[in-house]
Amino acid sequence: MRPLAALVIVLALAGLPAAEPGFDAGARAADGADAGNALSASLASTAPPIRQALDGDLAETWAQAQVFVRYEDDELNLRVISGPMNQPYMQRFLTLHATDPLPVIIHLHGCGRSDDLADVRNQGRALAELGYVVIAPDSFVRHDRPSGCDARTQMRDFTAPLAQIQQWRIEELSYALTRVLEAPWADKLRIFAGGFDEGGDAVLAFSDPALAGRFAIAAPCRFQPLRDDKLPTLVIVSNRDLWFNADHEPEARGRCRQKLRGSANVSLFESDGVLHDALIYEESRVTLWNFLVRASFL
Repeated sequence: MRPLAALVIVLALAGLPAAEPGFDAGARAADGADAGNALSASLASTAPPIRQALDGDLAETWAQAQVFVRYEDDELNLRVISGPMNQPYMQRFLTLHATDPLPVIIHLHGCGRSDDLADVRNQGRALAELGYVVIAPDSFVRHDRPSGCDARTQMRDFTAPLAQIQQWRIEELSYALTRVLEAPWADKLRIFAGGFDEGGDAVLAFSDPALAGRFAIAAPCRFQPLRDDKLPTLVIVSNRDLWFNADHEPEARGRCRQKLRGSANVSLFESDGVLHDALIYEESRVTLWNFLVRASFL
């Protein structure tokens, strides 16, 4: 069902589409798409040195990815170790599993730069506790990478090049998947893609036969998600998410349900709460765990 050969990744650094397929032209993100179109035109005429710099940015999103792995300490307690992918201690720890490969979740962080990486840390640990190697590529290591929101005020930045950011996140996911498929410590039959907020949007727009499934947490579904590729998909949201209230982005509330309605491979779970990070709620974690287990055997 899922070939193990390494994937060939084509980086669309030239001739990017003027708009993302299925983009909701009525949303306030139109300004962001216009900015993304302008950047696409610029990339189409860039010289090779600039293109090489962009390739380096992509590699750095993997090298500086935050990794979370569960382990058993000397007293038989289960704990989670975390750190950047490029740190020697993390490489040594992963190498220990070369003969006993672990399931993997490539998890795309949210829209805002956070000094303490709160959402990455909380979600990464929660997912690692389920027994997965969690790899969160760091999109913000890209040169001059704009933020798509202000996490402090919980406000989307609709002046940011949101369409370009979406394209970057998809490239980061694709590159990370290639690296995971090359890793001896990865269980090639149990590789999942997950994402939070804008990262969730990128995950819902990405598919690959190497994936066992994908899930999105609090995705605004600003861009058209895939709905006919038969890949098991789970969308988790809080039913009273404060990011989607009347003062912030009300048009995002229910947008995923509308765009994914009728898709046989998609499940939508609404936790009872107001927090944007719906994975904080136990019912969401249980639902995600059940999804991952079922998808592993399809």
